[in-house]
Amino acid sequence: MLTPIAIAIGVNIVIKSALRTFKGGDIKMKKVPLIYIVVGVVSVLIGIVSRLAMMPILGLESRAFAGFAALCFLLAIAISVKKD
Repeated sequence: MLTPIAIAIGVNIVIKSALRTFKGGDIKMKKVPLIYIVVGVVSVLIGIVSRLAMMPILGLESRAFAGFAALCFLLAIAISVKKD
C-alpha cells in the first residue's frame, strides 16, 4: 500500500517533469507550491466526501486523504520558504 509520503514524492516528480517539458527546462518555482495547495484542497474535499459517505474511496479512508493533504500543504510551505 502506498503511503502519503510515497505519493507526495511521486507527485513532486511528475510536477517537476511536467514543468520542465512545458517550459523548456526552466522550472517556475512559483507554480509548484500553488500546485501542491490545489492538490491538497482536492484531497481534503475527497476526504470529506469519504467521511460523509462513510465508505472508502479508491480503497482509502478519509484519514489517508487528510494525511496526504497535510503533507501537500507542508511541502507547499517548505518550497515557498526555500525559494530564493
